[in-house]
Amino acid sequence: ENEDEVLQTAISRLQATYTSNRVPPLQATLLDYERQFMLLLNIFQSYERRAVERSSACEDWGACRERQSNAHQAAIANLEDHLNSVKTDYDKTLEELKQQHAKGARLLDDFEHVLDQLDNTPLHPNLASIPAQHPQSPGGQGVAQGVPQFKTLRDCVPYDKYKPFVAQCR
Repeated sequence: ENEDEVLQTAISRLQATYTSNRVPPLQATLLDYERQFMLLLNIFQSYERRAVERSSACEDWGACRERQSNAHQAAIANLEDHLNSVKTDYDKTLEELKQQHAKGARLLDDFEHVLDQLDNTPLHPNLASIPAQHPQSPGGQGVAQGVPQFKTLRDCVPYDKYKPFVAQCR
């Protein structure tokens, strides 16, 4: 604001001298040069203020970009930590799934062999003495006539029912 007041004072002095007819030409030329110089000085001071403001805005923008970059790097580090945690859990679960799949495949592949082993394992005498239930009788409670008693563990497995499932699961 001081510079503006100085400029206004210089302009009013110049205007006062132009209205007077008593100003010699050399002095009028010097005053004109001074006026032009002050005008250029004010223009360049205005440019300087704007440049400083823009430079400050650029510095603020650069600081903001730096903060954003740091935030992005922190987010990436967090995601990498989370990925490592999830990957560990995923690998563990995948390994358990593979083991379970292999175990199921072995059971399916060895189905006949397991039934043969069950055929070699006799039922406990108390279980073998229970008569077989006939599914066609009322309530499934009646004793079927002509149906053999269960003697081994294999007799308790409905082979005809499970055989299609074994083939389908393979």
